[in-house]
Amino acid sequence: MGKNNTHIDNIDLISRYLTNEIDSRETVLLENWVLKSEENKNIFNKLKKTWALSNTVKSTNIDINAEWNKIQNKIFSSSKETIVKSIKQKSNNFSFIYRIAAIVVLSFSIAFSAYYFIHKSKYNTFVAENSVVTQKISDGSIITLNNNSKIEVPKEFDANVRKVKLKGDAFFDVKHDEAKPFIIETGKIEIQVLGTSFYVKSQKNSPTIEVIVKTGKVAVRLANDLKNEIILTPDEKGIFTKSNNQFKKISNTDVNYLSWKTKFLIFKNEKFINVVKKLNETYHTHIIITNHRINNCTITATFNNKSIDAVLNILQATLDLDIKKQKNTIFISGNSCE
Repeated sequence: MGKNNTHIDNIDLISRYLTNEIDSRETVLLENWVLKSEENKNIFNKLKKTWALSNTVKSTNIDINAEWNKIQNKIFSSSKETIVKSIKQKSNNFSFIYRIAAIVVLSFSIAFSAYYFIHKSKYNTFVAENSVVTQKISDGSIITLNNNSKIEVPKEFDANVRKVKLKGDAFFDVKHDEAKPFIIETGKIEIQVLGTSFYVKSQKNSPTIEVIVKTGKVAVRLANDLKNEIILTPDEKGIFTKSNNQFKKISNTDVNYLSWKTKFLIFKNEKFINVVKKLNETYHTHIIITNHRINNCTITATFNNKSIDAVLNILQATLDLDIKKQKNTIFISGNSCE
């Protein structure tokens, strides 16, 4: 008997076990097949659980996990007791329909699991949770993810396009390929380049998505309206407002927009409140100014790859600040500069 036919016979055998139509001889066959390999046991467990859940989901008084544990313990107990349980005789028509339903449920479960596995395996997913992550992908492009960001990259790009999906913030240094544009999908928009470097800020809870170009040229457009787009060149920022699907283009004046990646910060007569905001973005800290009279104090300083503690020590000495740390929060107060 071929492998496919054996598979079908096993599904039929399991379905008749589920509908209590299995005899003693078939019970032995089923037990032998289940115990033959760990793979068979896992298949049986999954299908049995699927069937158990499908029959208990309508009852609000049944503990599904507890019921499944009982079933599993009974099936794979070390005793030689049969897995057949006595039932009342049902009509042939009802048993036939019930068995067909079992096969449909099991077959659908197998098909869906196979599709999900195959679909999922086409992508590499890179996640940055509590630190910055840099990843070189198959085409030679380099992607740096900020905290709380994720990107999905196909294991193999299509013949005519390189398309990835971004959630969060990332800096892209894209390898040039005239024949195969690089496209990033994020929220409602997509960003297309041939070879360039740029920053995408696309947090879920933010009302806007920002794109800042460092080198090259970038097209930013609505994913479902290719005519609604803007073209960005170096030192330009594109801002997409999610509520009204509108784009605007401005000059980028934030010299520290990549400080989360480089840990390089430059402040020139910058208000202290803006300095604290940038420190929180760069170091993912929670700094709170408790005395708002120091908000407008100005800072001129350069910090090159220094720790947050080193930066705070310099600021404390410069502005005579009072800094206190409580768990994950840093409180800053001080005298007015006015």
